[in-house]
Amino acid sequence: WDFAIDPVHRTGVAAAAAAAAARGEGSASGLQYRTARGRLAPGPAPGPSGEAPEHRALVLTGFGGYEKVKVQTRRGGSPGPGELSVRVRACGLNFADVMMRQGLYDRLPSLPFCPGMECAGTVSAVGEEVRDRQVGDKVMILARTGLWQEVVNVPAVQTFLMPEGMSFEEAAALPVNYITAYMILFDFGNLRPNQSVLIHMAAGGVGTAAIQLCKTVENVTIFGTASASKHDSLKESGVAHPIDYRTMDYAEEVRKISPKGVDIVMDPLGGSDTSKAFHLLKPMGKVITYGVSNLITGQKKNLVAMAKTWWNQFSINAIQLLHHNKAVCGYDLGNMDEEYKLITDVLLKLINLYNQGKIKPKIDSVWSFDQVADAMKHMQEKKNVGKVILVPEAPKDESKKAEN
Repeated sequence: WDFAIDPVHRTGVAAAAAAAAARGEGSASGLQYRTARGRLAPGPAPGPSGEAPEHRALVLTGFGGYEKVKVQTRRGGSPGPGELSVRVRACGLNFADVMMRQGLYDRLPSLPFCPGMECAGTVSAVGEEVRDRQVGDKVMILARTGLWQEVVNVPAVQTFLMPEGMSFEEAAALPVNYITAYMILFDFGNLRPNQSVLIHMAAGGVGTAAIQLCKTVENVTIFGTASASKHDSLKESGVAHPIDYRTMDYAEEVRKISPKGVDIVMDPLGGSDTSKAFHLLKPMGKVITYGVSNLITGQKKNLVAMAKTWWNQFSINAIQLLHHNKAVCGYDLGNMDEEYKLITDVLLKLINLYNQGKIKPKIDSVWSFDQVADAMKHMQEKKNVGKVILVPEAPKDESKKAEN
């Protein structure tokens, strides 16, 4: 998914049809018209100009603080061959988006661009060569960037049909966090009954996903770090040993309960914490590093924090690794751009678990596009328990708290 999904450069007669269908003016009314290419498109025929209507998008205008993400107006276009046009109903906010805003990620599109790695919505138009999607399908979408918009054009291969009964908010919360947690625990971690796992940032999106997935395996002991105010919620969700990382040394607390350590450490922190994770492992244990959140200390890039994290970064050579009988793995979903089959297989397993009632995305709060700065601040200050969701329109519940 190594590109920004940006329909602004595509125009044409069929564009208005896609937008009209997205507004509910398409198949529901039974209206169709024939495009310049001879295809039937849903909705009333466009005006003489053939120009698609505008839609709102969140745009990163520069690297830095919360104010760098702005609501702007863009003009959509028709889906190209192999693509779908989707009317977006909900978007996921990830810690990766916070790092992206600060310019801490490589391989980013040129500024300005639309962030957003996941969303959910309804198919409003189908491009040529697409056979397995149709107008009206409810889909979740996974991409590298570009999804924080009211309307997106995306390759059909990056869309996944939502299961019955799943809300758009849940669908937007599923792909990034649950794929990440699943592949870390089961593909790298090889989690088995009677093992133990340390989950950092256990109340966040990946953390809550990991807790639910651990509970699908018999007798897994979960250690979870989070601030004290979140411990009751963590206990209810299945964390046997919540640890307040702000007031305690989590490594010492784990050792008090399990002197030999744990079998798996999920490490989104980086720096010196990766070294602590490695030394907390039992023989045959695994640390899977999947982020460097220690780089984030404020709204903007902090060069001191970057230098400190780099200086304290864990390093080990192959001979040392051999003698320790431990494994170190690295995971980055964003760099599996071409692994469509691998990602699809994982997501199908997750949908099956959802249908069985074994997993259910936990929504912390829902914020409108206009509230994106507040939403990012809420996440960056680690106030969330579960997933933070962005929606194009203001949520009906003015308190922003969604029903979990």
